[in-house]
Amino acid sequence: MLYIDIGNSSLKAAEKVNLDWVDRYSTDISNKEGIAAWLQKISADTDVAVVSVRRDISELVQENLNTERVRWITNKDLSAFELDYSTPKTLGMDRFLACLGACAYTNSHVVVIDSGSACTIDMMTGDRVYQGGVIMPGLQLFHSAVEQNLPQLPNTDRAIPRKFPGKSTSECLEWGVNGSYVAAIREFTNRFLEKSSGADVYISGGDAEFLIRHLGDEFDAKIRRHLVFDGMKELLKLMESSKSTW
Repeated sequence: MLYIDIGNSSLKAAEKVNLDWVDRYSTDISNKEGIAAWLQKISADTDVAVVSVRRDISELVQENLNTERVRWITNKDLSAFELDYSTPKTLGMDRFLACLGACAYTNSHVVVIDSGSACTIDMMTGDRVYQGGVIMPGLQLFHSAVEQNLPQLPNTDRAIPRKFPGKSTSECLEWGVNGSYVAAIREFTNRFLEKSSGADVYISGGDAEFLIRHLGDEFDAKIRRHLVFDGMKELLKLMESSKSTW
C-alpha cells in the first residue's frame, strides 16, 4: 500500500517495506504540476491511503490517480475512537494520526511534538484516547515574522547561545526567536507530563533534529519521522479488524 500525507506545505508519500518506511515522493504543495505527473505514474492496481488537510490538493489527487483502490482517511473515521476533544469535526487528522502512530511504539501515554510549518504538541493515552493539545507557529514562521516585520535586525541561524543573556544583537535575537520557541514547547510538554508523568515523548517534523538537540535529553524524547504514516497504517488495521471495508 502507498500512503500519502497531504499537509499544509508539503505532500509526502511512503510505503512500508518489511519493518521500515521507504519514502517514495516528497514535494512542496505549490508544485501542482509535479504532483499531478507523479500521481499519473501510480499503477492502477496500487492500493492507496490518503490523509489531507488541503481540499485543493485532494481534488488534484482525485483527478490524477488512475487507481480506484483509494482509502481516504477523514474525520469520519474518528467515530471509531474515544476522544477527549470538543470539536472532532475540525480536528486535523494529521495530529490524531501522529499520536495514534506513536502509540504503536509503546503501551504508555504519548506526547507528540510535530515541528513543521506549524508546531503541534498533542497527547494520547495508552488506551488511545486523544486528549487534545496545542497549535503554534513553526520555527520557520518565527524567523519569517522577524525578517518581514523587523528588517533592521540581523538574520540569525537556528542556534541558541550557550550563555544567557545574549551579549550581542544576534545572540539576543537567537534567544528571542529560537530560545522562545524551545521554551514554549518545553512549557507545554511539561504541562502534559504533569498530567501523566509516565508519558513517552516523540518528536517528528522538519525541525525534529533542532528540538532533539535542545529537549531530547530533558524528556528522553525519540525522533520518529513517519508518525502520520504509522498512524494511517494503525488506523486501517483497526478498521479491518472491526470489519470495515473499502
